[in-house]
Amino acid sequence: MKSEGYSRQFKLKGKKDLADLFASGKWRTKENVRMVFLKRDQQNGLQMGVSVSKKLHKKAVDRNRIKRLLREAVRKNKEVLTNQLGPSALVMFFWISPTMPSTSGEVEQQLLNLVQKK
Repeated sequence: MKSEGYSRQFKLKGKKDLADLFASGKWRTKENVRMVFLKRDQQNGLQMGVSVSKKLHKKAVDRNRIKRLLREAVRKNKEVLTNQLGPSALVMFFWISPTMPSTSGEVEQQLLNLVQKK
């Protein structure tokens, strides 16, 4: 398995995991990115998902582009996420701004600011 890949085990899926995440997860917001995360005792590894509101971005093309940018930013900074959130956690990222991000670097920087926020 590639160390920087976006493997199947890394994707957040399953109704039970999502229900637990939204029921008892902690929320953080910084600039245009919002995150909900839940640390777990089990050693399933870090699992991550992304979402973009249909209300804010009507076109699927725009939503898909933002999701691609978020996933790429997470993939590049997987070690930082693991260090900040722990080796086993559930995380979901949301893009909450009605404007499109101008560059992938902007998304990556906002994501890093959010994760490193105390």
